[in-house]
Amino acid sequence: MRILYVANSHLWGGGEQAVLLAARLMAERGHEVGLATAVGSPLALRSADLAGAVALFEAALGPKLGRRSVAEFLWNARRYRRELCELVARRSGQRWDVVHMQYKKEQLLGTGALAARGYPVAWTEHGGLPPGLVSTPLARVWYQRAARAAAGIASVSRYVACCLAGAGVTHPRSRIIHNAVDERAFLLKHSVRAQYRADVLAGLKWPAGAIVVGTICRFAPRKGLEHLVAAALSAMSTNDLICLLMVGDGDERAPLEAMVPDALRSRTTFTGFQRNVPRYLSATDVFVSPTVDPTEGFPLRVVEAMTAGVAVIATRVGGQPEAIMDGRTGILVSPNDLSELTRAIEWMTSHESERIEMAVHARREAVERFGIRTFAAAHEAFLMECSESRLD
Repeated sequence: MRILYVANSHLWGGGEQAVLLAARLMAERGHEVGLATAVGSPLALRSADLAGAVALFEAALGPKLGRRSVAEFLWNARRYRRELCELVARRSGQRWDVVHMQYKKEQLLGTGALAARGYPVAWTEHGGLPPGLVSTPLARVWYQRAARAAAGIASVSRYVACCLAGAGVTHPRSRIIHNAVDERAFLLKHSVRAQYRADVLAGLKWPAGAIVVGTICRFAPRKGLEHLVAAALSAMSTNDLICLLMVGDGDERAPLEAMVPDALRSRTTFTGFQRNVPRYLSATDVFVSPTVDPTEGFPLRVVEAMTAGVAVIATRVGGQPEAIMDGRTGILVSPNDLSELTRAIEWMTSHESERIEMAVHARREAVERFGIRTFAAAHEAFLMECSESRLD
């Protein structure tokens, strides 16, 4: 197949990681792959590593669609649609068998126009639908109409599929394909993992016997990180071995750092953004994903931690309950329930053998269900069905 991925994003998160991995895996399977993304975006910069295997194109579609960019989107809709169609039909120099779209702006603008030109357009829905889209009648109808023009829709979790159905979006060619993690990067040899852990702890001046609780994510609103910090600090006040490791950056970092009292600062670290995620997961004993965001479809950070062999605590939000078997591969807690999260951290940090057993089960489950072989086969079959829809 000749596959063009379109991902108009200026951020770096789970969705961007997912499309980059999908493009690479399809190229490894022998397909001709292109990737169109925003000029100078993190995705564009990281895509440079695929040069030669994946053809890279710059898409000038403005900011990713959000509440603050609706007016700009409507004002420039015709220009963006023209840019998208020009890119797909002529500027890329290819006749694509399937165009794969990730986000709302390109889905709303380009699906109908490209379908009318004979291009099968596949969607992947990475998250629950924004409340504004669901509650605004005109936006909802526009979205439903664009969905009908799509050749197929893949949801990254059952939760996302239910959100689509609740908004009146149904499609005869719909699939649930969980996002994947490339286990080759996270299944480290014991000696490598031990060295990573020793290096991180030594660099932070933490004892070798520290019990490290933390997370790795973008520090954005609705990630629930204030609950993680508060719960961890509470547990740290009664257990001198617990340390808090916060890896990532964003607008919420300063308020989170301000929560830490002077007495616990030596056992709390905010590292900023780090590209070597496996290194920091190797140093982590308990990974926490406390999100309260209903648009979180299937957080990759949870599966990355599981694949790396780390016990996970996660909220019952979005697709997270689909990744974790409560009590076997991790612990699920209610969102916005600080006392429940604190109890889960205290239990995890005080039950070492049970925590290690959970981590072992989590790693096995993650590789079997969310590894690249499972994903690549399902994703390839989905795109093949979409490409063949033009013959229907």
